[in-house]
Amino acid sequence: MAFRKIVQTLIICCLFASCSIPNTPLTPNPAGFHQGFSTGFLEIKALASDEKSVVAVTYEGLILYSRDGVLWENVANMDINFNAVTYGEGYYFAGGEAGGAAFSTDGREWKSGVIIPMSPKDIYGVSAGKIMGRSVFVAVGNDGRIAYSVGGPQGKWNKGSFSPFGEVDNAGETIRAVAYGVVDGAGVFVAVGDDGKIAFTNDLSGRWSGARSGSNWTLYGVAFGNDKFVAVGENGMVKYCADPVATYNWIAGDSKIFGTISLKSVAFNSFKEIFVVFGEQNAVAYSDYAHSWTAASFQNAFTDANISAVVSINSRIILAGSDGTILYSN
Repeated sequence: MAFRKIVQTLIICCLFASCSIPNTPLTPNPAGFHQGFSTGFLEIKALASDEKSVVAVTYEGLILYSRDGVLWENVANMDINFNAVTYGEGYYFAGGEAGGAAFSTDGREWKSGVIIPMSPKDIYGVSAGKIMGRSVFVAVGNDGRIAYSVGGPQGKWNKGSFSPFGEVDNAGETIRAVAYGVVDGAGVFVAVGDDGKIAFTNDLSGRWSGARSGSNWTLYGVAFGNDKFVAVGENGMVKYCADPVATYNWIAGDSKIFGTISLKSVAFNSFKEIFVVFGEQNAVAYSDYAHSWTAASFQNAFTDANISAVVSINSRIILAGSDGTILYSN
């Protein structure tokens, strides 16, 4: 641990020697993507955007900021091993190990703390949206733990209950991701995770109800767009649902192009109105309604890295790699 901290400190010192991280020479490829900055071996775990800027968080606690996904700067170094970040209701909001969390209104100035209902378990997914006219922030993670705050991420955090993933105080199953969407004018949060389980809530009671994916394969990611939620996971599984509150069963998308590889995350680009998914072996594909998918080829763009995060800013799609490599589309 001491060695890791020393190495991390040396890297951060080098990075902070300049306020702006210079972009490496652009390398176009047939898919219209360019290879941008690399943080070396720092692992970018998640990306988020408010459509005006982009934030990246690393497992080593570093937070990076960019206005366009091309040029990046370091803005914070937290004592949190981050796993997730999102933007919603006027805040960037990130979560990680042992319930650690951080938030920012502009992506540059950050405050950190611990979400007590999540601690000491790890946070794997965060989301924000409006429920019944109130701003709600949600964190999910190990042992079926769910926490929510009404008003802002700095407010009082409460524990969720009656989730199909298990109660907070029991050894529940891991919740891998959570997303927010608006269905028939009402806000809904959807969480996905182990054994293909899906949970949702649409009120301020903290109670979560279950849905059925029709599979026991783990779901790793979920996103909302084009009036539907899309979840992805093991064995190339893709599921979608337009109304998780009214519909108990989720529909299987045509994902034969993925074969048996695991799909790790999905994001929605509202400008192009497409979902973008990535998985093992750096498989990347896109779809408008998740019924069928078209593969994208990146050739050697990620030769020495594995894709670990995806987000969009306006028409640009950004992918991040396990060694800090960042790709961005035209």
